[in-house]
Amino acid sequence: MLLVVFFSGCVAASSDDSAQVALPACEPLVFDPVAGWAEGELPAADLGGSIWPGAAIADVTGDGRPDVIAAFPIGVELIQNLGAGWTIELLQVDGVDAAQARSVAATDLDADGDVDLFLGGELGQPSRFLYNRGDGTFDSVPISGFAHRAWSAAFGDFTGDGRVDLFIATYDAEMSLDAILSGAGGSGQVLAVQGVDGSWSLLDGALPDATADALSLQGAPLDIDADGDLDVYLVDDFGPYLVPNVLLLNDGRGHFAAAEETGAELAIYAMGAGVGDADGDGRPDLFVSDVGSPHYLHTTADGVVDATEAAGAYVPPSPTNLTSWGVAMADLDQDGWDDVVVSYGGLGDGIDLDALANADPDWEEASDEASLMLHNAGGERFERLDSAFTDVARARGLVVGDLDMDGRPDIVTYGKKFVHLFTASGGCSPGVALTLRGPDGNTGAFGARVEATVAGRRTTHWLLPSTTAGQSALEVYVGTHGLPAEDVVITWPDGTTSDVSALEAGTRAVVRWD
Repeated sequence: MLLVVFFSGCVAASSDDSAQVALPACEPLVFDPVAGWAEGELPAADLGGSIWPGAAIADVTGDGRPDVIAAFPIGVELIQNLGAGWTIELLQVDGVDAAQARSVAATDLDADGDVDLFLGGELGQPSRFLYNRGDGTFDSVPISGFAHRAWSAAFGDFTGDGRVDLFIATYDAEMSLDAILSGAGGSGQVLAVQGVDGSWSLLDGALPDATADALSLQGAPLDIDADGDLDVYLVDDFGPYLVPNVLLLNDGRGHFAAAEETGAELAIYAMGAGVGDADGDGRPDLFVSDVGSPHYLHTTADGVVDATEAAGAYVPPSPTNLTSWGVAMADLDQDGWDDVVVSYGGLGDGIDLDALANADPDWEEASDEASLMLHNAGGERFERLDSAFTDVARARGLVVGDLDMDGRPDIVTYGKKFVHLFTASGGCSPGVALTLRGPDGNTGAFGARVEATVAGRRTTHWLLPSTTAGQSALEVYVGTHGLPAEDVVITWPDGTTSDVSALEAGTRAVVRWD
């Protein structure tokens, strides 16, 4: 096992008996806008009317700093991190500024040490893998036989063969209630699998027939039944009319069956889901967006419980907090508990609010709604924390990652004709930031579980970076409340484990599978 450790800032004193150590005081958490681009500032000729992008955080230029890739249907933008600022330009594919996409995901597909990309296309346009030449320019390989609108894509070893696969959530209809009532439906979801030679193909019969009509904005991977393989929570729009959200259980070889009566079958207008351990019991919980309040789904030994109101996670519908989209769960303030950040943005086309969200029909929905953070108060309650983060925009999604490399997770929001970057300050000081390097077939270590003991309490984290139309950074942020992580255990996707010695707060580490 090779462990490379980098130390940076805010190192707390250790103790022989951390379980008895009083938790250090924390400062107020604040996310400050540091960069942003909107219509007229994005390198593109014409953004058109319906431009709903995705984004991913990854070091595509190979300089050691995380960049942002924003996938617009009129051109994919490379937002390069210069350390002292940011630049934006159209991504170079086969030497031409020609890439177009709806969604994006990132990992090193060919194990050559640089970051490759998947770009999910619009309906009727190609979706493709981009192989990095090592300088931030790419060679393109389209997926044969795939012409769906790839709204989101999530990497993971779904077939259990040690090679990373790709679950693609598709949405092949217009986002219109009239169209849905007229019989429009989906075209089924897709699992793309990687062969020994690195080629990609679509796995026949991977998804159950019951999901064929789903209009899905995301397939969120998670191991809901703790059997060692990646299941998927399918996030479906127009659930009351078509297919509700559903847990898809993996047989370990990439064939999924719909779980029945788990408590997760929400018939809502879902746009995204975040996965994390909200209450510290070691089981993956879900936070799911909707038109109306989002939903907190708490996983128990007996199934899934909608604990939204019980946990204080209910967000009253209002003209500026009605339509939520992307969701991420991460320990944003580094106090040892997973928080929630949710992007909001109105449809802006005269939707029937009463029919969709049981809201006041006299409202006029605001196009620019206020994204928000819900702070996890010790695993029992969520508290709305507008003082930390508010992004008023027509958002469609968000991702998290350490943009300034100070050990704290930061936020990128994206939506109708914009990308916004926010960096964090304050909180409980940085804890432990882990980058995991898996074997050649799954270099990103998608699906790995990280368990750490801090002040006598065990915390659990998963490397599951999928979000709506995008991907968070391939890092795990272990909040320690400023205290050491007494031991860290990594369970790799193949089931092997690595024990890492105690890590001080403020540690950035790279751990490699061996």
